[in-house]
Amino acid sequence: ESCYVSSHVLGLSSPVFCAMLTSGMAEDQQRRIEISADLGTKQQFEQFYKFLLPWSGREQEVDETNVDGLLAFSNYYQIEGLKLVCEDFLLGWVKKHAPSAGRFIQADRCSLPRLRVCCLDHLASEPEMDLSELV
Repeated sequence: ESCYVSSHVLGLSSPVFCAMLTSGMAEDQQRRIEISADLGTKQQFEQFYKFLLPWSGREQEVDETNVDGLLAFSNYYQIEGLKLVCEDFLLGWVKKHAPSAGRFIQADRCSLPRLRVCCLDHLASEPEMDLSELV
């Protein structure tokens, strides 16, 4: 499945995309970037791309339905501003919902220190919590 996007938007948003699209790599020569299914779906990429657009990106909102995909893509493509927006959303979310061990793992893998501490504090205060995801 293909998704047509602006290489300029991608390159200006991400040092990873910039390197891929300007360094003579296959992506630069073919003007095509393959997105691994392990990273996310086409729909998640399209949502992520909307956040990168210069004008309409400001109108996008992080919510429970898109935060995980946005975080996966912004972490992989090193878009720190979007990662921080996702972390801020998740910090608000964990105040209303008990964070899981999986959320802690996500915070650790994506280098989100504030969320990591928040999740760790909660996990430490809940001795009955299932921590099998940590193994």
